[in-house]
Amino acid sequence: MNLDQHLLQSGSVPFQSAVSYKIFGKEQQTGKKPLIVYLHGFGDNMDRFAETCSDIIQSVDAYHLFLQGPYLIYDRKRKKPLSEWGHYWYHYDGDQETFLHSLQHTSAFIATSLDHIKSDLKVNRVCLIGFSMGGYMAGAFSFSYMRYVNELIVAGCRLKSEILPNEIETVRHLSVLAMHGLHDKVVDYKPQQREIEKLSSLGIESHFQLFEEKHIFSCNMREMVCNWLSIKGYQVDR
Repeated sequence: MNLDQHLLQSGSVPFQSAVSYKIFGKEQQTGKKPLIVYLHGFGDNMDRFAETCSDIIQSVDAYHLFLQGPYLIYDRKRKKPLSEWGHYWYHYDGDQETFLHSLQHTSAFIATSLDHIKSDLKVNRVCLIGFSMGGYMAGAFSFSYMRYVNELIVAGCRLKSEILPNEIETVRHLSVLAMHGLHDKVVDYKPQQREIEKLSSLGIESHFQLFEEKHIFSCNMREMVCNWLSIKGYQVDR
């Protein structure tokens, strides 16, 4: 039966849901300090990613903001409580238009979140750290909402230079660190390496580093994050 001939109306209505976040660090009494925003990978959540990044939290004097991916992954085995379910950042079904629209939608959500959160903090600069899907998201946000970000750190992903604005000078203030596992079977390192070369050719300070790792945000990568941030002027405890 062809139901289309009986269809009277179709459409959509807005549905809103609260998205969680957590901030770690010491409250600043005087002056300002950096805000580091962390975006976890597909199927992960902010709590597990915070555990992974605990060494960065302990070493770098900053506000450490962990955002939860806005989309929830249902636990089909029904063995985990809701708080342990995985999350993701955007929809991807192979269709480029759907993908880019979803990136833009989530980028707007991140911008709104930062506006809300920064109003209660004394912030002098912002760094985004993203792993895997969170890295794709961090890059898309930084290239679309460039005034929000000073430093961009990604691992296990490809920065999508195709969504860079036409006015390249608007993103030339960015400093970019991209890390990748040589043995990453999920996301090949070569496309990312080419992207970093392209960003450098456009006058965007960018560095690419390979590690003897698989698809993981490893201890060695996190150590490099701390060293790189120290070079950038962040206060890092050795």
